Amino acid sequence: MVVDPTCGAGDLLIASARHFKLFRDRDRRLEEWSQRIRGRDLFEEFVLAARVRMFLAATRSNVRVPSGKELFPHLTSGCSLSGTDLYSAASHIVLNPPFTLVAAPKECEWRSGRVSAAALFVELAAKHASPGTRIAAVLPDVLRSGSGYEKWRAMIEQHLDISTVTVAGRFARWADVDVFLLHAVARAATTRRRRPKWTPTSIANDTIGDRFTVSVGSLVDYRSPKQGPWRPYLTVEGTPPWETVSSHRPTRRRRFTGTVFKPPFVAVRRTSRFGDKQRAVATIVTGQRRVAVENHLMALVPHDGSLASCEELVQILQHRKTTKWLDARIRCRHLIVSALRSVPWWTP
Repeated sequence: MVVDPTCGAGDLLIASARHFKLFRDRDRRLEEWSQRIRGRDLFEEFVLAARVRMFLAATRSNVRVPSGKELFPHLTSGCSLSGTDLYSAASHIVLNPPFTLVAAPKECEWRSGRVSAAALFVELAAKHASPGTRIAAVLPDVLRSGSGYEKWRAMIEQHLDISTVTVAGRFARWADVDVFLLHAVARAATTRRRRPKWTPTSIANDTIGDRFTVSVGSLVDYRSPKQGPWRPYLTVEGTPPWETVSSHRPTRRRRFTGTVFKPPFVAVRRTSRFGDKQRAVATIVTGQRRVAVENHLMALVPHDGSLASCEELVQILQHRKTTKWLDARIRCRHLIVSALRSVPWWTP
């Protein structure tokens, strides 16, 4: 029994059905597919398209397509977030859920505010699938590598044995989002859990996090009150790539009472994506005045307080090995603290 809770026009269901036993008799094949295929979508138009496409794929001909719900009656319209029957009936679940942000339900234990709808669909599948059910899903990379979904990943591990997590790159030429492929098996609560490898882990004895404190800038210009002492204010525009700037000659100043950073330190742009020539673009900040840093930058402060360490870090960040490592670690559009901390300290 193959189930797609967000079936759309049936692409994944058609691909799955091609693995069924192929009966020579067309009517028997159609009946077999009709009973073993279940799906749901919000839009009735997509459901109708899925029924027609399933019929044509099953009959392998352009014969006249029957009308009405007697054709693949288990393909229905509705919301798969409001019930669990679809998941518990499956032996296989295939998912290419919507990636849009929606409000987290009140009972959500792993995050509040707005969350990826894809995370909610996988959560339902993980919690309500019968033990042994196989799950295959195309998901946005933020679920694999984003720091905001650490609790979601931990929750998923409680219910699924993760077989593979495969980075798949950009979803499509017209869809600017990177995805990964998840293959997993629902397990009984009493079985021993296997720890999956969501992202590459550094096996190096020395990482950036061992030598630097990595923090996201705390200043949000439109939101942070303009109170307190005047501070040099560091923005992306004021951090020329791979150069050195002084806190004594700031491009901007403003009043600020939040966290500030004492030079020397390295500012790294958070905006970063797969395919960039260099993923962690850096600027060294020197001087004696403490600096306010906007939240589009990360501040990397050396434990030993030396400019030499900052200069060595910039060489590490410029290294092609760092870009390659970050490409494997995170495909989101922003770098995160945990990813930068984990970058190995490559030997020059």
